[in-house]
Amino acid sequence: MAATRGWQRVMLVTSPSHTYRARLCFQAAGFDVDAVPSLSTLGDLGGGHSVESRLAMFNAWAYESAALFSYRLKGRF
Repeated sequence: MAATRGWQRVMLVTSPSHTYRARLCFQAAGFDVDAVPSLSTLGDLGGGHSVESRLAMFNAWAYESAALFSYRLKGRF
């Protein structure tokens, strides 16, 4: 949609754990990207004081690590 409208620069708002991979995808599509992490429903990514919060952060990290590997293999960026 952005490309068809001639946009060259986009502001990307996504979850903190997803920001890096999403930015890489939009850059690979030719956009100048300002990536802004949104508030996370997984808890405070800077704190992680409870067991549940730490587990959620680890799960998000593991998912994003696997997704980055998969996207690189598929040549998405």
